[in-house]
Amino acid sequence: MKKYELYLFDFDGTLFDTFPALNYVFKVSFKEVGVTVTDEMIPWLSRVPLSESYETLGAPNDKEIIAKFIDKINESLDSEECIRLTKPFKETFELFDYIKRNNLKMGVVTSNNSGHVKDVLSHFGIDSNDFVTIIGNEESVKIKPDPTPILVALKESGYLYKKDKVVYIGDSFNDYYCAKNAEVDAILLDRDNSSDKDFKKISHLMELFE
Repeated sequence: MKKYELYLFDFDGTLFDTFPALNYVFKVSFKEVGVTVTDEMIPWLSRVPLSESYETLGAPNDKEIIAKFIDKINESLDSEECIRLTKPFKETFELFDYIKRNNLKMGVVTSNNSGHVKDVLSHFGIDSNDFVTIIGNEESVKIKPDPTPILVALKESGYLYKKDKVVYIGDSFNDYYCAKNAEVDAILLDRDNSSDKDFKKISHLMELFE
């Protein structure tokens, strides 16, 4: 596989299994405003703006209630329970070690909160300074599949004009299209080989270096 200088990764479902944590966060937060969330909704909720999911699910359009909801989201994300429920995938540490040993660069581009990502990394003994960039929903005004999150990451890491040396890896179609829209190489992480899309795909993160 082609070698790159900068490897950008999605976070949720790519580097870390955050489904149980997001399940907890969304359920307790929407319950606060009288909305019931099911397990089946979590993948969708994790990939759309909060404002969109809030409106779509019919939560109260009241400023005080909305503020209460946002506070609950932030409180839940920062909770020990949320961190406890987040687990690295089995190859995540092997990936980080390989990148460091081979003097490559890595970054994170996520729809999650970048502060939460750093908290998770710290919890597992990973220095966030090992990443040349960590871009979340606070650093980018638009979300995937819009190219803005990746373009912000490229600017911050000094690769805006070296796109041919960059690849973005994620587990969703939005990740793939975001990379294509930003004109960097895209790879879909398809762990269970369930996608029939004609995308460049891997089923294991270490396949990047085969």
